[in-house]
Amino acid sequence: MVTYKETHAGAKIDPVPDVWTGTWRDSRPFNPEGAQPENALTGTIFTVNAWRNDPLIVPADFAGLRFWRDTDIAELAPGGSELFCPRDYSAMSGTRIWITGSARRG
Repeated sequence: MVTYKETHAGAKIDPVPDVWTGTWRDSRPFNPEGAQPENALTGTIFTVNAWRNDPLIVPADFAGLRFWRDTDIAELAPGGSELFCPRDYSAMSGTRIWITGSARRG
């Protein structure tokens, strides 16, 4: 079986014109089969090829939101921000490294 991952290529790259090797939901024009409904899938659905490892930065402008009530963020000084560090995963050992807490900036 050959899979070209056409969804990631952003183009139809499989030499067979009427065979789609991209993701099930891809509705872009180069998908000859078009997007299919989820309830028509037999098997497993592709969800993600990789994940982002971006930190979450909460500026003081959001400190007053109800979501942050009773947290350190609710006490942020004007112009400050709170940085939540991302988590990491070691593919070699299979362990997940949890970086707890946050770092205040400003």
